[in-house]
Amino acid sequence: MMETDARRNFNIKFLPRDINFCGIEYTIEKKQDKNRGIKQTEIRPAICCKGLGFEAAKNIVENRPYKGLDDLAAKTNLTLVSAEAIGSLI
Repeated sequence: MMETDARRNFNIKFLPRDINFCGIEYTIEKKQDKNRGIKQTEIRPAICCKGLGFEAAKNIVENRPYKGLDDLAAKTNLTLVSAEAIGSLI
């Protein structure tokens, strides 16, 4: 409900969580909407989520981009980025 209100009242769009683009913290991106002649604010969520520790999130961000789950497993430190952490991202 909050996302719908933000989009309708303030022209804010919440982008989906993506391990190749999300950082440790939320980021605000602005894009020009040529049809309306106004800027639309887009918020990209943080990669951090319940069940994913800070060090695991940091390791994921530092080793991207990823082509798939196998690439994620090959590039990250598996002592930090465990199966439970990956499950939290899903």
